[in-house]
Amino acid sequence: MNKLNTKQMRIATDSRSSPRRLIPLAKHVPPGRTLHLVDIENLMGGPLAGEERLRWAVFDYQVAVSAGELDPVVVGSNPQIGDLVYVAWQKCIDINDTWPVARLVVRKGPDGADEVLLEEVKNHGLILKRYDRILIGSGDGIFAPVAEAYRSYGLIVGVVSRRRSLSAALREAASFVRFIPDYDDLAA
Repeated sequence: MNKLNTKQMRIATDSRSSPRRLIPLAKHVPPGRTLHLVDIENLMGGPLAGEERLRWAVFDYQVAVSAGELDPVVVGSNPQIGDLVYVAWQKCIDINDTWPVARLVVRKGPDGADEVLLEEVKNHGLILKRYDRILIGSGDGIFAPVAEAYRSYGLIVGVVSRRRSLSAALREAASFVRFIPDYDDLAA
């Protein structure tokens, strides 16, 4: 493992490649365009983890990966913390104005954020024409079939997760994994 920065960001390098693209990018889409799906509750350690962890999760995700100006970022949350998520993301954009504005999607329920994010990638044909990569900000195994499917179509699918919350199935399905800190470890 290589150190990515002084905040204990680590990257698990993986040479697993995706097969050749089955559907080419649309001509107007720049190579490397990435769709970011961020399950912010998973990254922060749960919806009750608090506002400070929320801010760190947003910041750490943005440090772990780069986003192009035209890369859509979709952040999933439950409605109870939706306003806090929006404010935290905006504050990070104010600090790093190269980051795109995120679209917040919310849904109630134990897997509400996951489900609403999964709806964003249902249309395989559309996604394949518009993106070279998908980055999943979560460790939840519910995203493993999506990662597997899009890799089989030739896309690069990366995962940003806390080490302790990364499911084995998602780790196996991803092209690569980047870790953000487990905040419980930093408090000790």
